[in-house]
Amino acid sequence: MQRALFLKIAIIGLLIILLVIPLAMTSNLVHERQQRHQEVVTDIATSYAGAQQITGPVVAIPWTRIRLTVRPAIGEHPEVREETRTSGIHYLFPSELDVSGDLGTDTKSRGLFHARVYQWQGLMKGRFEWPDELPVETREGDRLEVGQPYLAVALDDPRGIIGQPRLEWNGQ
Repeated sequence: MQRALFLKIAIIGLLIILLVIPLAMTSNLVHERQQRHQEVVTDIATSYAGAQQITGPVVAIPWTRIRLTVRPAIGEHPEVREETRTSGIHYLFPSELDVSGDLGTDTKSRGLFHARVYQWQGLMKGRFEWPDELPVETREGDRLEVGQPYLAVALDDPRGIIGQPRLEWNGQ
């Protein structure tokens, strides 16, 4: 009786060992495939633009303040006129901004693996309130030179731009 019980326990133990081996092999295969899937998703993501964040639009207005300082004559030393230039950029944000668009998805494949990529066809409409004066500290006698304003839009990854962006300003 004990011999039969021992034989049954030995057979059950052998079956458990025989079943654990393929289970471990399958587990390793699943882990390798998950790792490969992540590599493919990362590879596809780096071949396209990554996550995007759009900042803007803003109007950048470069300026230069020219300050003339006059030091009076002292003894034999003549009067000294000194010109100091300070430059900066004033950023003008839109008073109204409407951002809209269509977000589409596409599936890219590499072998057994798939990754989803997104495409946004966007439209930004804004309205800027132009200031009468730039908020630059000036004193009497200072001269303020304003440079050519330009529109600035910042994008995290410029590879994400497909085609030529279009700008319409004042209906033109």
